[in-house]
Amino acid sequence: MDRFRQRDHVEPLLLLADLIGGAWPQQARFALKRIFHDARNDKINQSIVALHDVRDAFLHCNDPDRLSTSYLVEYLCKLQDRPWTEWSGGKPLNGCSLARLLEYFENAPDKQCTAAGTSVRGYNRNAFLPSWQQYCDHHPETVCSTFVPEQKFEPGTAQPEAI
Repeated sequence: MDRFRQRDHVEPLLLLADLIGGAWPQQARFALKRIFHDARNDKINQSIVALHDVRDAFLHCNDPDRLSTSYLVEYLCKLQDRPWTEWSGGKPLNGCSLARLLEYFENAPDKQCTAAGTSVRGYNRNAFLPSWQQYCDHHPETVCSTFVPEQKFEPGTAQPEAI
């Protein structure tokens, strides 16, 4: 929930606490700060889980330079014991939700061109390397792998779109 919506929801509670008086205004403000702080930590933890799962998707495809957003979403939703199949109100994770999870790592999808020449959105492997080094210590790396497919693309991979 963004800060403006938080304010809309808590203002009536704070007004009520102020009307009651005593220790209630201070206790209400403390409790609300704690709730929103915990919610922020939950989002960060979910983002880290997504980062690990994205790393696994790249490994599953032999570490290509790029993977399409649609492939990543499909891969994540097939993982067992993960929240991705019922991410938002019982609906599966989608590309926008994945982008919001990964924005914590300052990584956003860009346009890519598939082998068939169509344009898709996807993620570059190099952009993940600093985050993988920091949060995925069991996958230490400093450079891209030397795997280069011979004009054949792995499922979900793409080339950068020509500008």
